[in-house]
Amino acid sequence: MRLGPCIRISAALMLWIGGAAAQDGIKTGGAWRLVPDGPDFALRTQATDAPDTTLALHCRKAQELYAFEIKSPALAARPSGEDIRIGYKVDGDDQTWFNLATGPDGTVPIAHKTPFWIIYGALTRNGAKDVAFTVADHTWRFALDGLRDLTDSLVARCGFEPPRSARTR
Repeated sequence: MRLGPCIRISAALMLWIGGAAAQDGIKTGGAWRLVPDGPDFALRTQATDAPDTTLALHCRKAQELYAFEIKSPALAARPSGEDIRIGYKVDGDDQTWFNLATGPDGTVPIAHKTPFWIIYGALTRNGAKDVAFTVADHTWRFALDGLRDLTDSLVARCGFEPPRSARTR
């Protein structure tokens, strides 16, 4: 029996499995995964009720900026820069609303410091299980398990921490 072809097939299979795992992200925790995002990084998860819709926490190194982003094909027809009202509700808490603007390609970026910090604090607090985001007439649910655990990995990759609350006067 010749081992050469078996070894080559085994090596190719291991490379294929490793490549598939790399596509899933650098690190995974719960429903979230740390993924490369161009020169930057992001923590990303899919909506539990619409797998084509994602919620991401992006790090933009060049601007030293963190931002959440909701991306959905349901928002793709909206022009970039359109004023839009979004709400979020963590677990059994009250719904909180913000007026923001749409981004390109069916996105709603949440980068302004006040909404970002309020949402960041709510999503990463101890015991938070899930969040529902309402944008226009669409609502999506996202599991929060793993977000808090992976935040330190994102900060380490980015080299700076998310902004602190503007409430320090």
